[in-house]
Amino acid sequence: MGSPVGESVKVQCLGRRGLGRLGRLRRFVGDVQKAIRTGKFDIVHTTLPIPGANIYQLRSGSIPGQIAAAARRWGIFAPIKKAVSQVNAVRRQMGRYESKVLSDTGALSLPVSQMVCDELTQFYKPARRPKVVFNAVDIPEVSDTQRQ
Repeated sequence: MGSPVGESVKVQCLGRRGLGRLGRLRRFVGDVQKAIRTGKFDIVHTTLPIPGANIYQLRSGSIPGQIAAAARRWGIFAPIKKAVSQVNAVRRQMGRYESKVLSDTGALSLPVSQMVCDELTQFYKPARRPKVVFNAVDIPEVSDTQRQ
C-alpha cells in the first residue's frame, strides 16, 4: 500500500523539545529551517509562519487578526484582552515569524478566506500578493446505491 500522502511526497517528522511553549516553538522553527537548508525539497508547505518555507497556508487568520478577533469577543473588556495578547511571548514571536514570511519574495501566502487575505494586507505589507485558496473540494454526485 502506498503512502497516505502520495508516493512522491516526503514527510519529515521533527521531535518536540525545548523548555516552555516559547522554547518549543523556537526549537521547532529552528529544526524546520535546518531541514529546509539541508534537504532537497521541491516545496516546503507550512500552516505555521516559518521563515524559509515556500508556501504559508494560514488556517485561522493572521496573528494580529487573531488578537483583534479575541479582543472583540471580550466586549467591554476587549482592551484588557488585547493588552494581555500583546505581552504573550509566544504570540509576539509568532507575529515576528509571520512578518518575516510575508516579507519574503520567495514565499507564497495562501489564506483560506478573503477576510484573512484582507487581514494580511491590513496588518502587513506582503512582498507577494496573497492568493485565497478556499478550504473545499468538489465532490461528485453519487447515487444511493453507489453510496451504500
